[in-house]
Amino acid sequence: MFNSSDEIFGHRMVHTKLTADGVTVSVGTVATIMAENGWQARRMRAFKRTTTPGDPDKVFKDLIGR
Repeated sequence: MFNSSDEIFGHRMVHTKLTADGVTVSVGTVATIMAENGWQARRMRAFKRTTTPGDPDKVFKDLIGR
């Protein structure tokens, strides 16, 4: 379950998926098993725009055809 999620699922999401598949296990047990195996969820970084469009009035004419 953890490996098929590209290692981004934490213990709560793994527990949710296991419960949906009919496996009865507590969240703490899932967390313990993941810790024993050294599995940690990777945090996804939020998208951050690094370039913002400038003032539309200051857009220059394309003189060289790019």
